[in-house]
Amino acid sequence: MSTLPRLCLVSGADRIRYRSHVNQAVYAQEHGYDYRFDLGVNLGGLRSHFDIKLRVLQRLGPLYEWVMWIDDDCWFTDFRPGILEAVLEEATERDADIVIARGAREPRGFSSFLNSGVILLRRSQAATSLLEGVLTEPIDDVERWWDEERLGIFTHGDQDQIVKVLHDRDLLGRTWLTAPQRLNSRTHLYTASAQDALVCHFAGHYDRELSVAYFARDYHLSPDLLPWEVARRYGITTRPMSPAEIRLRQERRDLRGRLKPYLKPLRDRLREVRRR
Repeated sequence: MSTLPRLCLVSGADRIRYRSHVNQAVYAQEHGYDYRFDLGVNLGGLRSHFDIKLRVLQRLGPLYEWVMWIDDDCWFTDFRPGILEAVLEEATERDADIVIARGAREPRGFSSFLNSGVILLRRSQAATSLLEGVLTEPIDDVERWWDEERLGIFTHGDQDQIVKVLHDRDLLGRTWLTAPQRLNSRTHLYTASAQDALVCHFAGHYDRELSVAYFARDYHLSPDLLPWEVARRYGITTRPMSPAEIRLRQERRDLRGRLKPYLKPLRDRLREVRRR
Protein backbone atom coordinates (compact mmCIF):
# COMPACT_ATOMS: atom_id res chain seq x y z
CA MET A 1 0.00 0.00 0.00
CA SER A 2 1.29 3.45 -0.90
CA THR A 3 2.55 5.66 1.93
CA LEU A 4 2.23 8.79 -0.19
CA PRO A 5 -0.47 11.38 0.58
CA ARG A 6 -3.66 10.64 -1.34
CA LEU A 7 -4.17 13.83 -3.36
CA CYS A 8 -2.96 17.37 -3.85
CA LEU A 9 -5.23 19.97 -5.43
CA VAL A 10 -3.17 22.59 -7.25
CA SER A 11 -4.02 25.70 -9.21
CA GLY A 12 -2.03 28.60 -10.50
CA ALA A 13 -1.56 31.40 -13.00
CA ASP A 14 0.88 34.20 -13.68
CA ARG A 15 -1.13 36.37 -11.24
CA ILE A 16 -4.10 36.07 -8.90
CA ARG A 17 -7.09 37.06 -11.02
CA TYR A 18 -10.08 35.73 -9.07
CA ARG A 19 -11.08 34.43 -5.65
CA SER A 20 -11.34 30.87 -6.91
CA HIS A 21 -8.34 29.98 -4.72
CA VAL A 22 -10.56 30.56 -1.67
CA ASN A 23 -13.17 28.12 -2.98
CA GLN A 24 -10.52 25.56 -3.92
CA ALA A 25 -8.61 25.82 -0.64
CA VAL A 26 -11.79 25.39 1.40
CA TYR A 27 -12.79 22.36 -0.68
CA ALA A 28 -9.37 20.79 -0.03
CA GLN A 29 -9.60 21.54 3.70
CA GLU A 30 -13.11 20.12 3.91
CA HIS A 31 -12.04 16.84 2.33
CA GLY A 32 -8.57 16.42 3.80
CA TYR A 33 -6.46 17.13 0.72
CA ASP A 34 -3.38 19.32 0.34
CA TYR A 35 -3.80 22.51 -1.68
CA ARG A 36 -1.34 24.79 -3.46
CA PHE A 37 -1.64 27.85 -5.65
CA ASP A 38 1.46 28.48 -7.76
CA LEU A 39 2.37 31.73 -9.53
CA GLY A 40 5.22 30.07 -11.42
CA VAL A 41 7.75 32.60 -10.14
CA ASN A 42 10.52 30.06 -9.60
CA LEU A 43 9.82 27.80 -12.58
CA GLY A 44 11.88 29.60 -15.25
CA GLY A 45 12.00 28.86 -18.98
CA LEU A 46 8.25 29.10 -19.53
CA ARG A 47 7.10 29.37 -23.15
CA SER A 48 3.70 30.66 -22.05
CA HIS A 49 1.48 30.83 -18.97
CA PHE A 50 0.13 27.38 -19.91
CA ASP A 51 3.49 25.89 -18.94
CA ILE A 52 2.91 26.80 -15.29
CA LYS A 53 0.35 24.02 -15.14
CA LEU A 54 2.64 21.46 -16.73
CA ARG A 55 5.75 22.31 -14.74
CA VAL A 56 3.89 22.37 -11.42
CA LEU A 57 2.37 18.97 -12.18
CA GLN A 58 5.85 17.65 -12.98
CA ARG A 59 7.15 18.90 -9.66
CA LEU A 60 4.30 17.62 -7.49
CA GLY A 61 3.54 14.37 -9.32
CA PRO A 62 6.15 12.23 -7.51
CA LEU A 63 4.97 13.43 -4.08
CA TYR A 64 1.36 12.19 -4.15
CA GLU A 65 -0.70 9.24 -5.31
CA TRP A 66 -2.77 11.70 -7.36
CA VAL A 67 -2.37 15.34 -8.31
CA MET A 68 -5.37 17.34 -9.52
CA TRP A 69 -4.80 20.52 -11.49
CA ILE A 70 -7.73 22.96 -11.49
CA ASP A 71 -7.59 26.18 -13.52
CA ASP A 72 -8.01 29.49 -11.74
CA ASP A 73 -11.38 30.03 -13.48
CA CYS A 74 -12.80 26.83 -11.97
CA TRP A 75 -14.86 26.64 -8.76
CA PHE A 76 -15.97 23.54 -6.84
CA THR A 77 -19.76 23.48 -6.56
CA ASP A 78 -20.56 20.06 -5.05
CA PHE A 79 -19.16 19.93 -1.52
CA ARG A 80 -20.74 16.62 -0.54
CA PRO A 81 -18.26 14.06 0.81
CA GLY A 82 -17.19 11.21 -1.42
CA ILE A 83 -17.84 12.77 -4.84
CA LEU A 84 -14.20 13.27 -5.85
CA GLU A 85 -13.19 10.06 -4.08
CA ALA A 86 -15.66 8.17 -6.27
CA VAL A 87 -13.87 9.56 -9.34
CA LEU A 88 -10.51 8.41 -7.96
CA GLU A 89 -11.88 4.96 -7.15
CA GLU A 90 -13.40 4.54 -10.60
CA ALA A 91 -10.15 5.68 -12.21
CA THR A 92 -8.34 3.00 -10.20
CA GLU A 93 -10.87 0.37 -11.26
CA ARG A 94 -10.40 1.42 -14.89
CA ASP A 95 -6.61 1.30 -14.42
CA ALA A 96 -6.41 4.87 -15.70
CA ASP A 97 -3.42 7.09 -14.93
CA ILE A 98 -4.85 10.21 -16.59
CA VAL A 99 -8.37 11.53 -16.05
CA ILE A 100 -9.68 14.43 -18.13
CA ALA A 101 -13.25 15.44 -18.94
CA ARG A 102 -14.55 15.37 -22.47
CA GLY A 103 -15.26 18.78 -23.93
CA ALA A 104 -18.86 19.80 -23.29
CA ARG A 105 -21.12 20.65 -26.21
CA GLU A 106 -21.43 24.44 -26.07
CA PRO A 107 -24.70 26.31 -26.62
CA ARG A 108 -23.43 27.56 -30.00
CA GLY A 109 -22.89 23.98 -31.14
CA PHE A 110 -19.12 23.50 -31.02
CA SER A 111 -17.16 21.23 -28.70
CA SER A 112 -13.59 20.09 -28.03
CA PHE A 113 -12.04 16.63 -27.77
CA LEU A 114 -11.34 17.27 -24.10
CA ASN A 115 -11.01 20.20 -21.70
CA SER A 116 -7.72 20.50 -19.85
CA GLY A 117 -8.96 22.97 -17.23
CA VAL A 118 -9.07 20.10 -14.74
CA ILE A 119 -6.64 17.19 -14.94
CA LEU A 120 -6.16 14.25 -12.58
CA LEU A 121 -2.80 12.48 -12.85
CA ARG A 122 -1.75 9.37 -10.98
CA ARG A 123 1.92 8.95 -10.08
CA SER A 124 2.88 6.88 -13.13
CA GLN A 125 5.04 6.64 -16.22
CA ALA A 126 2.04 7.56 -18.37
CA ALA A 127 1.60 10.87 -16.54
CA THR A 128 5.33 11.57 -16.77
CA SER A 129 5.32 10.87 -20.50
CA LEU A 130 2.30 13.11 -21.06
CA LEU A 131 3.86 16.10 -19.32
CA GLU A 132 7.23 15.67 -21.01
CA GLY A 133 5.55 15.43 -24.39
CA VAL A 134 3.32 18.47 -23.98
CA LEU A 135 6.22 20.62 -22.74
CA THR A 136 8.17 19.90 -25.92
CA GLU A 137 5.32 19.83 -28.48
CA PRO A 138 5.38 22.95 -30.73
CA ILE A 139 1.92 24.45 -31.01
CA ASP A 140 2.44 25.13 -34.74
CA ASP A 141 2.99 21.40 -35.32
CA VAL A 142 -0.19 20.66 -33.39
CA GLU A 143 -2.18 23.11 -35.51
CA ARG A 144 -0.91 21.52 -38.76
CA TRP A 145 -1.86 18.07 -37.42
CA TRP A 146 -5.27 19.14 -36.13
CA ASP A 147 -8.45 17.74 -37.73
CA GLU A 148 -11.34 19.88 -36.53
CA GLU A 149 -13.97 17.49 -37.87
CA ARG A 150 -12.53 14.65 -35.77
CA LEU A 151 -11.17 16.55 -32.76
CA GLY A 152 -13.39 19.58 -32.41
CA ILE A 153 -12.40 23.20 -32.00
CA PHE A 154 -8.71 24.17 -31.93
CA THR A 155 -7.99 26.40 -28.89
CA HIS A 156 -4.36 27.45 -29.51
CA GLY A 157 -3.10 26.17 -26.15
CA ASP A 158 -1.99 23.30 -23.97
CA GLN A 159 -5.34 21.57 -24.44
CA ASP A 160 -4.54 20.91 -28.10
CA GLN A 161 -0.98 19.82 -27.27
CA ILE A 162 -2.35 17.32 -24.76
CA VAL A 163 -4.66 15.82 -27.39
CA LYS A 164 -1.79 15.33 -29.85
CA VAL A 165 0.56 13.83 -27.25
CA LEU A 166 -2.14 11.42 -26.06
CA HIS A 167 -2.44 10.18 -29.64
CA ASP A 168 1.26 10.25 -30.56
CA ARG A 169 2.48 8.48 -27.42
CA ASP A 170 -0.31 5.89 -27.34
CA LEU A 171 -1.58 7.18 -24.00
CA LEU A 172 -5.30 7.10 -24.73
CA GLY A 173 -5.39 3.58 -23.31
CA ARG A 174 -4.14 4.98 -19.99
CA THR A 175 -6.67 7.82 -20.09
CA TRP A 176 -10.24 8.01 -18.85
CA LEU A 177 -12.19 10.70 -20.72
CA THR A 178 -15.04 11.20 -18.31
CA ALA A 179 -18.27 13.17 -18.49
CA PRO A 180 -17.91 16.92 -17.84
CA GLN A 181 -20.20 16.72 -14.80
CA ARG A 182 -17.82 14.29 -13.09
CA LEU A 183 -14.80 16.60 -13.26
CA ASN A 184 -15.06 19.81 -15.31
CA SER A 185 -18.50 21.16 -16.17
CA ARG A 186 -19.91 24.38 -17.64
CA THR A 187 -22.65 26.70 -16.45
CA HIS A 188 -25.20 25.57 -19.05
CA LEU A 189 -24.99 21.97 -17.79
CA TYR A 190 -26.40 23.00 -14.40
CA THR A 191 -30.19 22.81 -14.32
CA ALA A 192 -31.36 21.86 -10.81
CA SER A 193 -28.71 22.67 -8.20
CA ALA A 194 -25.04 23.39 -7.59
CA GLN A 195 -24.63 19.65 -7.00
CA ASP A 196 -25.31 18.90 -10.67
CA ALA A 197 -21.53 18.76 -11.18
CA LEU A 198 -18.32 18.71 -9.13
CA VAL A 199 -16.61 21.73 -10.72
CA CYS A 200 -17.91 24.65 -12.75
CA HIS A 201 -15.41 25.98 -15.30
CA PHE A 202 -16.11 29.55 -16.42
CA ALA A 203 -13.86 29.30 -19.48
CA GLY A 204 -14.69 31.71 -22.28
CA HIS A 205 -16.71 34.06 -20.09
CA TYR A 206 -15.82 37.67 -20.85
CA ASP A 207 -16.53 38.76 -17.25
CA ARG A 208 -15.99 35.69 -15.10
CA GLU A 209 -16.63 37.55 -11.86
CA LEU A 210 -20.05 38.59 -13.13
CA SER A 211 -20.82 35.02 -14.18
CA VAL A 212 -19.77 33.75 -10.75
CA ALA A 213 -22.04 36.35 -9.11
CA TYR A 214 -24.98 35.16 -11.21
CA PHE A 215 -24.19 31.51 -10.40
CA ALA A 216 -24.00 32.29 -6.67
CA ARG A 217 -27.38 34.06 -6.85
CA ASP A 218 -29.08 31.33 -8.88
CA TYR A 219 -27.88 28.45 -6.66
CA HIS A 220 -27.96 30.22 -3.28
CA LEU A 221 -24.22 30.09 -2.60
CA SER A 222 -21.76 32.51 -1.07
CA PRO A 223 -19.87 34.85 -3.45
CA ASP A 224 -17.02 32.30 -3.42
CA LEU A 225 -19.53 29.57 -4.47
CA LEU A 226 -19.34 27.96 -1.04
CA PRO A 227 -22.40 26.59 0.70
CA TRP A 228 -23.32 29.34 3.18
CA GLU A 229 -22.87 27.08 6.19
CA VAL A 230 -19.34 26.24 5.02
CA ALA A 231 -18.46 29.89 4.41
CA ARG A 232 -19.68 30.82 7.90
CA ARG A 233 -17.74 27.98 9.49
CA TYR A 234 -14.51 29.36 7.99
CA GLY A 235 -15.40 32.97 8.82
CA ILE A 236 -15.40 33.96 5.12
CA THR A 237 -17.49 37.11 4.82
CA THR A 238 -17.03 38.10 1.18
CA ARG A 239 -19.75 40.58 0.24
CA PRO A 240 -21.93 39.80 -2.77
CA MET A 241 -21.51 41.99 -5.83
CA SER A 242 -23.78 45.01 -5.52
CA PRO A 243 -26.78 45.43 -7.87
CA ALA A 244 -25.17 48.60 -9.30
CA GLU A 245 -21.92 46.78 -10.13
CA ILE A 246 -23.83 43.86 -11.63
CA ARG A 247 -25.77 46.29 -13.84
CA LEU A 248 -22.62 48.10 -15.03
CA ARG A 249 -20.78 44.85 -15.72
CA GLN A 250 -23.76 43.46 -17.61
CA GLU A 251 -23.95 46.58 -19.78
CA ARG A 252 -20.25 46.24 -20.57
CA ARG A 253 -20.69 42.55 -21.40
CA ASP A 254 -23.66 43.32 -23.64
CA LEU A 255 -21.60 45.92 -25.51
CA ARG A 256 -18.77 43.46 -26.06
CA GLY A 257 -21.29 40.91 -27.34
CA ARG A 258 -22.48 43.39 -29.96
CA LEU A 259 -18.90 44.15 -31.01
CA LYS A 260 -17.68 40.55 -31.04
CA PRO A 261 -18.70 39.75 -34.66
CA TYR A 262 -16.41 42.60 -35.77
CA LEU A 263 -13.54 42.00 -33.30
CA LYS A 264 -13.18 38.23 -33.79
CA PRO A 265 -12.14 38.40 -37.49
CA LEU A 266 -9.55 41.04 -36.56
CA ARG A 267 -8.16 38.81 -33.82
CA ASP A 268 -7.97 35.86 -36.21
CA ARG A 269 -6.08 37.97 -38.77
CA LEU A 270 -3.59 39.11 -36.11
CA ARG A 271 -2.98 35.49 -35.12
CA GLU A 272 -2.32 34.58 -38.73
CA VAL A 273 0.17 37.46 -39.07
CA ARG A 274 2.03 36.37 -35.94
CA ARG A 275 2.27 32.79 -37.22
CA ARG A 276 3.86 34.02 -40.43
